[in-house]
Amino acid sequence: MRKQVDIEQTMAIIDKIKKDLYHREDLVIRPITVNDQTVYFIYLTNTVELKSEDLQVFFIRLLVEKKRAKETGLLQACLQLGPSEKQQTPHDYLNTILNHQLLVVYDEAVRVNIGKNFHRAIGEVKTQEVVRGPREAFTESVVVNQAMLRERLKNKQLMFQSLTLGTETGTDVKVVYLAGVCKKEHLDDVLKRLKEAQIAAVLESHYLETLLETKVKTVFPTVYNTERPDVIAAGLLEGRIAVIVDGTPFVLLVPCLLFDFIQSSEDYYQRSDIASAIRMLRVLSLFIALLTPAVFIALTLFHQEVIPTALLVSLAAQREGIPFPALLEVLLMEITFELLREAGVRLPSAVGSAVSIVGALVLGQAAVEAGIVSNAMVIIVSITAISNFVFPSYDLAISIRLLRFVFILLASLFGLVGITLGLVLLVHHLTTLDSIGVSYLTGIAPYDETAHADLWVRKRLDKRQHLFTIRHVFKRDKVRKGV
Repeated sequence: MRKQVDIEQTMAIIDKIKKDLYHREDLVIRPITVNDQTVYFIYLTNTVELKSEDLQVFFIRLLVEKKRAKETGLLQACLQLGPSEKQQTPHDYLNTILNHQLLVVYDEAVRVNIGKNFHRAIGEVKTQEVVRGPREAFTESVVVNQAMLRERLKNKQLMFQSLTLGTETGTDVKVVYLAGVCKKEHLDDVLKRLKEAQIAAVLESHYLETLLETKVKTVFPTVYNTERPDVIAAGLLEGRIAVIVDGTPFVLLVPCLLFDFIQSSEDYYQRSDIASAIRMLRVLSLFIALLTPAVFIALTLFHQEVIPTALLVSLAAQREGIPFPALLEVLLMEITFELLREAGVRLPSAVGSAVSIVGALVLGQAAVEAGIVSNAMVIIVSITAISNFVFPSYDLAISIRLLRFVFILLASLFGLVGITLGLVLLVHHLTTLDSIGVSYLTGIAPYDETAHADLWVRKRLDKRQHLFTIRHVFKRDKVRKGV
């Protein structure tokens, strides 16, 4: 028979849970009694799976363990249901229930991890598609994402450090690194920023992205995010640190450089000469997307002598009858393209692409026929929009879209001098950025010969000193102790 003190302790736990969760209509407190032994199973409706045969084995084990060793009886019996651990405080009781796990109460409380999986299955990558390479993408489950990384990196040095962030949401967060490869100061900086953060809710990885940014007053992303496990695995091998957040398929990676947003994982899945040519094309597209409208305005307004005579006559003929100045003309077209782009993203996939493409063609042709814009302006804006789609990273594409309007304004005021001034200020701004203590332009400023060679072209894997893109940036010392 159970002692009176054990029964009182059990009822105290039950009363505490009822008091704290009195408003939860889906709270289930299920008492089961066998041979005068009453055990309480507490969980939320449709969140755990309790099978009758498992309960029978559980009670048999409980009775055996109670006779053998009373202080460990409940925990040993719960192991028959699933991975279990003791819960010591009322806060632990609530977390167990609210995290969709089973709480078993006898004369103590034990958490049993048999919660149902409410997350979607592993699917294909949506935001960073490649022609050749892995197709699988992270999911919204931190447990699944953790397993996917372990599958790719069967390394005893792969470490996961668990955190619970968000005072209201209690979100599970995993800090991932390779011990002995990542620099200890980088790891300490990341952990310090996350642990000291006073944040009420963490609903997506961007909530933590702002905590990891060293300089927030910039349009450039200084924290890399991706839903590709192969990219995170490669980053960990370079000595970087990943942050997995429960509830989102996008995993953060720090430190990161500017060229990370231009390079693609597919660069290392095909021949080096082809990958290098495509990488140079991306660099060229960056300047086209950033400067083409601004250069066109500067040349037509301030530097007509630079334009060949035949082209200048053609441009003048096209602009005859256009009621708006060149600045207003390009702004009108750019804003229209931005509206079409956003409409294509928000609409259902079945009609989104059709609306954006047909809308651009119809509006462009109608605007020219109505005499609102010139043919040359439509071509310029179209080339600019197409170049913006070349970037593998959506975050960098947004930054370039914003900066493009700044250069358009400078070009309309000061011509090529304004564009040059803007480029000088832009380079100065980039040199002041860093990501967890690593310069944003590493390889160029500060200059590193090994890094510089791999930024513009992709060397053959058998000819490279390092395995991955910027391994030298986070390279280990000759003698390095594990983190």
